[in-house]
Amino acid sequence: MKKRVLVALLCISMGISSQIGVPVAAAAPMEAGQLQEEVFLDEKGAKASEIKLSVKSGSDISVKLKEAIKEAEGNSGTTTITIPSGSYRLGEQIRLKSNINIVATGATITASGSIDSMVRAGETDRIKNASIEGGTWNCNKKTKFGFVFGAAKNITVKDCKVMNSNGHGLRVAGKSSGVSVDGCTFSGCGQSGIYVDASAVSSISKTVISGNKTTGITVTGGSTLSSLTSTKIHSNESHGLASYKKSKVSNVSGCTIEANKEHGITVSEAALEMNDSKGDNTVKDNNWNGVSITGKTSKVTIKGGNFSHNGRKPKVSSEGESGHGVGVFSGASLELTDATMENNSVCGVSPFGAGTSATIQNCVIQNNGRHGIGGRKSVTLRIKGNLIKNNKNHGIMVNDRCDAKYIENNTISGSQQCGISVGVNSKAVIKNNKILKSKQQGIYVYEKSQATISGGSIQTSKDCGIVTYENANVTIKKVTISKCSNYGMNIKGGKANIQSCNVNNNKNSGIQVKLGAKSVVLSNNKINKNGNYGIYCNGSAISKLQKNTVTNHNKYGIVLYDNTTCNGIKNNTLSNPAGVKEISVQNSKANVGDANPLEISSAKKNSSKITGKAAPKSKVSVKIGGKTYSATANASGNYTINTSKLKKGTKLKVQADIGSGNKIYIEKVI
Repeated sequence: MKKRVLVALLCISMGISSQIGVPVAAAAPMEAGQLQEEVFLDEKGAKASEIKLSVKSGSDISVKLKEAIKEAEGNSGTTTITIPSGSYRLGEQIRLKSNINIVATGATITASGSIDSMVRAGETDRIKNASIEGGTWNCNKKTKFGFVFGAAKNITVKDCKVMNSNGHGLRVAGKSSGVSVDGCTFSGCGQSGIYVDASAVSSISKTVISGNKTTGITVTGGSTLSSLTSTKIHSNESHGLASYKKSKVSNVSGCTIEANKEHGITVSEAALEMNDSKGDNTVKDNNWNGVSITGKTSKVTIKGGNFSHNGRKPKVSSEGESGHGVGVFSGASLELTDATMENNSVCGVSPFGAGTSATIQNCVIQNNGRHGIGGRKSVTLRIKGNLIKNNKNHGIMVNDRCDAKYIENNTISGSQQCGISVGVNSKAVIKNNKILKSKQQGIYVYEKSQATISGGSIQTSKDCGIVTYENANVTIKKVTISKCSNYGMNIKGGKANIQSCNVNNNKNSGIQVKLGAKSVVLSNNKINKNGNYGIYCNGSAISKLQKNTVTNHNKYGIVLYDNTTCNGIKNNTLSNPAGVKEISVQNSKANVGDANPLEISSAKKNSSKITGKAAPKSKVSVKIGGKTYSATANASGNYTINTSKLKKGTKLKVQADIGSGNKIYIEKVI
């Protein structure tokens, strides 16, 4: 608390010394043009003075304010200069000095002459520990800047409204440091609302920056902005926030950046850190990208926040089309976690260009006009734990020599094209994803791309669960694919190693291999109830078709068409009693021939035999009560197995060995 020690020192502006004291009882009434000084002890016991301007509303206060500042320079402590409520003109630039606080709460100060700035601090005299608090500072299109700080230290701007400058509202330059802005408004300026060059701004908080002719806040020339919180940046003619040229903006939290005519935020050869420590950031309704990141040295970290409805008027450039929630280009780096990207006109997140990298985790990415995540042209991607749904093209696109180090534990649903698309010499490791309701494929790999797909599930795709095409090379392990409207998997050319997958209840076929596919391995898969075919091969080279269980198909369990070769059909188990054949080899080469479904003609209660039809000369067996009974089918394929007396309710599983370890079975309850 301030302690008053001397009251009412009157300093007449015509030059009477400030050291002359006038007792309170003898003091004459204040005249316009006088300064009233009161001296206090501040909270630390240091001397602190207050000078109250005595000025008439409507007058030019330039001279009086300069005199007060000169008067204050003679004080040993801090001096507060108070401008009373009212409307005033300012015809000359004011130079702020060290240890001086200007308080203009309730005052409107309008520039009346063509001056460089309304208030300037520092440069040659390198001031420190000063502030401007309160007041509406209307540059009236007569000043270049509102406030300018150069080589200044520890300057605070609080609760000020700065407007209508021809240049920047606030310009901080010349290696200034410790500058803070709180509760202010910067609007209608001819350049940036706040411009920081080669300086350090400690904080900008609770500030509104709008309607400026270029960018709301520009940070450039190796500057730092250590904290940007609870601030609204909107309706600026260029970007909302810009970080350039080795600068760094940190701790952006609780801000709203919206309706700017270019990017909401742009970062070029610089750094940005956004978090949710003071509440989520909202970046929305900007004409281009919500956030645009360019340059090999740019590094951006975003935690939390909502990036939505960006791309109102997207622009095409060398960086690729804008309109994304976040776009990262030209070798820049992005780490994005716990954020929401929705309803952007193009992609939720778009990494683009050689050397670019993006790590995207635990985000919600939905309802975007093209891809949820669209990676193109030699980018590196790491994508984990996201909810990606209802995007107009692919959920995730990895295209044109991209490298997806991992696409893992994501839920991807309602994509209007593919859940995941990997194309044009790209690579991807895809693991434990849940992919639902894709309008085309769940996963599509094409044009010499490589993918390892393991774990997870693909359900209810309108076309196929997985499609590979044009010399793709895929390894698919332990994936469950079900309820797709066409094939579970469609391998169209290239190489495929498919192991331990569960492919069931797809409308047409379980797995189709065609169009010159080579070196295809199908092993240990469970393929059940897939409409017409379990495994359908056409014009392909199958290296191994082993240890698969293929059951309950309407036409064929395994069929080889049109010059397919497969000499490795071994140790498979089939049961397709409603089909035409269990195995069919048509105009193809294989180590086995055709095999019809196994039949049970007779197996009745109290009977001691089972009769039916199997492959000629095949061994047929059944296990009842822990004992195995067997017989050999004759040349016509008829068999009779003598058993113990059969009881009602006994479940029979009759099995036939058709060679190369392949078995066919049929089940029946007596």
